Order: sequence, then C-alpha cells, then structure tokens
Amino acid sequence: MTLLAGVAAGLVEVTFIDGAQIVLEGPAKIELKATDLAKLHDGRIAAVVPERARGFEIATNGLNVEDLGTEFGVWAEGDETEVHVFRGLVNAHLLDATGE
Repeated sequence: MTLLAGVAAGLVEVTFIDGAQIVLEGPAKIELKATDLAKLHDGRIAAVVPERARGFEIATNGLNVEDLGTEFGVWAEGDETEVHVFRGLVNAHLLDATGE
C-alpha cells in the first residue's frame, strides 16, 4: 500500500514505525511506499534516521539514497537531485532512464 501526498506550503513531519523521521518542506510531492521507503517526486526533505532504521531509503527520479544511520537532506525537481549529508554516511545509487 502506498500513500501519495502533496504539501503546498509549510512543513510536514512524518515518523515511520522504525523511528526514521522526515520533514517535508512545501511545495513538495512524496509517495510513502513502505515502512522504509519514500519516493520524493518534487521538493525538499530532511531525514533523521536512527541506527535501528538503517537501510531507510529516499528514492527520486534519478537517484536512490540509502541511509546508513545518519541525518541527510534531499532536494528533487524532475530528474535533478541533490543530497546533503549532515552527519554520518549514505549510499547514493544513480538511476538510468529506465529506473535501474
């Protein structure tokens, strides 16, 4: 089951069952796909992921960011993505036109 949500303005905080937290800054569109996976279609998020939620992922059209128990931010617009790691490490996987 997935949940597609949009935020016109302001901030929305989402806490996942494993303790991962994201703050979505509007305008933005996000799809919550699983307890450890969210797809950011457009917009900006900040994530704080505790060690027990290691492996939490933020996907975009051009990049998948896998958390390694850290704090990071992601900005996405169309096929462009930026990742900023505030503390710790992430794995970033570039995607081709087919999403692989």
